[in-house]
Amino acid sequence: AIGFRGILPHREYLALLAEKKMSVLDLNGVQAWLGGEGFQPASVLLTFDDGHQSHWMHAMPVLKEYGMKAVFFIPAAWVGDKDHLGWADLRAMVKEGFEIGSHGMKHIPWTGISPAELEEEIVISLGLIRKSSVRRYGSRIVAA
Repeated sequence: AIGFRGILPHREYLALLAEKKMSVLDLNGVQAWLGGEGFQPASVLLTFDDGHQSHWMHAMPVLKEYGMKAVFFIPAAWVGDKDHLGWADLRAMVKEGFEIGSHGMKHIPWTGISPAELEEEIVISLGLIRKSSVRRYGSRIVAA
């Protein structure tokens, strides 16, 4: 997987992936690959974390230009905050063919937290995504 954390997908990187004819997987493709189905030797998964506005303004147009898929993992509590994507943005991204997954509720490390905090990070964040009508990975929502 290639994760663009805090950086934008430079056109040169995506051009190189296209030039090398890399197959850009979605999460269903990764699940199939992990299950031993549909192995493609030159495959990548493009992911973006944290739901920054720059994903909408800069990353998505370049990805669309190259016809590439990506998964955007969002902390549900940050949706709509300053410099972060809103629910309408996320729904629009899904309409463009991108996938949305949960990156927890508040983007805190999950090690050493209480069971109640862990439930909030996983269950509540997934519930908010479900409630928002943002399409999810396959028939279920994923957390990363």
